[in-house]
Amino acid sequence: MRSPSGVFGAADSSLLRGLIDVQRRMVDALGRGAPPRVALQPLVRAIEDLSVGVLCSILQLREGRLWGLAVDSLPASYNEAIEGIAVGDGVGSCGTAAFRGETVISADIATDPRWSGFTELALSHGLAACWSVPIRGRDEQVLGTFALYHPCPSEPTPDDLDLLEGLARITGSVLDVARFERLLREREALQRATLQGLPGLVYRAQRRPHGPRTLEWRSDGGQASALTAGHDLDELPLPVDRASTLEQIALALDAGEPYVVSYRVAAPEGLCRWVVERGEIAWTRSDGTQGIIGTVVEAPSPEERASRLSRERAMLRVLVDGNPDLVFFKDMHGVYQAANAAFGGLVNRSVERILGVTDYELFPQTLADFFRDHDRKAMRAAEPKRNDEWLDFPDGSRRLFEMQKTALRGPDGELLGVLGVGRDVTGRHALTEALRRQADTDDLTGLPNRRAVWRLAEATAQGAPVGLPVAVAMIDLDRFKQLNDTRGHAAGDVALAGFARDLRRVLAPGDHVGRVGGDEFLVVAPGTSRAALADRLEELRPLAAHLGMAFSAGVADLPGSRRDLTEAVRAADRAMYAAKDAGRDRIHLSD
Repeated sequence: MRSPSGVFGAADSSLLRGLIDVQRRMVDALGRGAPPRVALQPLVRAIEDLSVGVLCSILQLREGRLWGLAVDSLPASYNEAIEGIAVGDGVGSCGTAAFRGETVISADIATDPRWSGFTELALSHGLAACWSVPIRGRDEQVLGTFALYHPCPSEPTPDDLDLLEGLARITGSVLDVARFERLLREREALQRATLQGLPGLVYRAQRRPHGPRTLEWRSDGGQASALTAGHDLDELPLPVDRASTLEQIALALDAGEPYVVSYRVAAPEGLCRWVVERGEIAWTRSDGTQGIIGTVVEAPSPEERASRLSRERAMLRVLVDGNPDLVFFKDMHGVYQAANAAFGGLVNRSVERILGVTDYELFPQTLADFFRDHDRKAMRAAEPKRNDEWLDFPDGSRRLFEMQKTALRGPDGELLGVLGVGRDVTGRHALTEALRRQADTDDLTGLPNRRAVWRLAEATAQGAPVGLPVAVAMIDLDRFKQLNDTRGHAAGDVALAGFARDLRRVLAPGDHVGRVGGDEFLVVAPGTSRAALADRLEELRPLAAHLGMAFSAGVADLPGSRRDLTEAVRAADRAMYAAKDAGRDRIHLSD
């Protein structure tokens, strides 16, 4: 027998708080539509994690039999053997607990007479003990059992029993919520069916996996109906298309999806009339049985449908042609089958002259190849494919379009082609680029600001091959404050902008330069030694003098082994201040 400390030990406050959190997550899952068997998984995992070897079983009681609800940890062959077993006195631990409505402890299955019919089954699957507690709902009705199986004979401690009964109460509250959610979904489905179906037939039915639909209840809105409870809906005669209609319904239900089918039924004087039948799954049991709410309503005649379709197409054409976005449809072979006026404006053709042609007759080959490749990807994808495309218009303008292409399928899932929508985002793109440049650019000099030039410098430092020299310079204008004070800030701004322009002129095309302070500049020159960079900066001296300015600079090498930009900038900064201390208007190399 297990030691007196029990399976779980004392149920401390942290454990109880954890179970409360698990309960909250289970109720949330039910609220999102998860079935009870899914919602209960966190509780099962939490309990099994507390004690190695303990397996959890939650069975649901329906019509005097127990059905697996959360039993994934137990061997599949064991679950299959006891699935749907009738409850009764002496029917194992769970069957007895559900029958009596009380806790049943089988500390040793091998010697417990209540397991006499199942002893070999349990022991062969490594199950030596079973503690089972009935699960009760809010109305005290027994809803099922909560059980723990053990790999060796074991008796519970009082703490174990308290916790086990608490777990059963938590499970009962979850099943209560599930029962309420099921009734609520059924009521909502019935309300939708009633709103869609009046006047006509509203029905509720059940369907076992891959079986016919059996009627439970119906309301015909005051109209006569031959349907009565117990009828198999799928056995009612349909004049035509019977096989295909029932196949559509079965395929939808097997996939867990709602169904909508149209068919003809007999009418007075030997005529036929069209009806539309809609149905949806209101609930699903653990054994796969589905509860269905459906409607059957009279449908318009083919002539009425054709007239309505014509009106809808005319309205759709007005809406599509009035849309400034590009709208088009191409079949699987890339042939245009539909397009709007905006797309016609792009290719300078009427809509009639677009239909029946491909991109190769409308665009240059390279662009047509790109479109065809993107179309194929969109038709293979489960989700819409998006990309940005620059398109040239007949008026010479070039605009950026945000394109979305979606595979279009028929009612039977057959691929028809690709539907495309393109929105002109040129203005938005220009604004985004302007904002980006504004965020990275110094307004006065037009050079990258501190953040931008540092980002460029970091990328240069990290990307430079080992052995390639990289020079770094810090430049500071001499007595710039005095210039501002004597000639005014406007003149100082002009001189500063001119200095930045001349600085960029003497640097190599691959060098990076930015303004990092009021009168301070940072230069990073890949592929250049510090001596070579110092020579370039010497070319700046007469240009600066022409502006009435002088500068001090410090130049350092970026270490090739570590590429530590921060250390290199510090070295250049120290050299710059050494130049100032030596009399200004000069360039110093770092030590």
